[in-house]
Amino acid sequence: MPAITDHPCFPQPEDADTKIWRYMDLPKLLWMLEENALYFCRVDLLEDTFEGTRTPSTEPLINEDRCPDLLKQFFREERKARRSLVFVNCWYFGDHESVAMWKIYGKENKSIAVQSTYRSLFEQLNLVRFLENEELVHDCFLGLVSYIDYTKESLGRPQNLLSPFMHKRESFAFEKEVRALVDSEFIKNLGDYCAKKSDRQKEARRIRDLYARHVKECSGITVPVDLSALIESIYVAPKAELWFVELVEKVIRRYGLNVPVKHSSLDADPLY
Repeated sequence: MPAITDHPCFPQPEDADTKIWRYMDLPKLLWMLEENALYFCRVDLLEDTFEGTRTPSTEPLINEDRCPDLLKQFFREERKARRSLVFVNCWYFGDHESVAMWKIYGKENKSIAVQSTYRSLFEQLNLVRFLENEELVHDCFLGLVSYIDYTKESLGRPQNLLSPFMHKRESFAFEKEVRALVDSEFIKNLGDYCAKKSDRQKEARRIRDLYARHVKECSGITVPVDLSALIESIYVAPKAELWFVELVEKVIRRYGLNVPVKHSSLDADPLY
């Protein structure tokens, strides 16, 4: 089953064949090749502490004005804890390379950018499995991140739990982010699922607790994909030396990936 794109919190591009880019260092490329997969990071471990939070002008799901202080604190802790239940994989959206992204990820000129298209990523994101029991699966969502002024604007859909994870502050607008998202909240009610299957409440609680412990202990999840179908090209950082370009090419060939390795177009000679 492909990624879900018809969700109100996940805006879609006008052209699904637009290029997307994932900037990374060589060790991360090696991991991707070794696992033949994409890595989804837990949101609460991302560098931006505003990830998964709401703006001051966004109404909460429940009107808390008349709630006791203890209950208000409980709601805040629940919203904060939910950030550990959402996992994301991020790409840059645009037909051209980003100087800003190279400066962030292209340290020492020994980084690379995996280039694909939005459509290819959409086609590769299938059901995600967390547990060995293959009946316990997730769907993956895919869309464009929206950038807003967190001091003035609202997230727009306070009744939707995914909205905080698809908005970022305007300061990050240069990222032009495509975000694939797995929400483990969708199978947080494993107890109900198991009870329907077996009518054994003890077993239901055991499976639910196993899942909760699994999520708490993992910093990310691995989503298997077909890299040969996903990746169109691999670009090497501007100013990278020839030996590094040749090394990247040898590495991907060793893993059976037959895609072109290119120097960054930012290295092109200007005309005078």
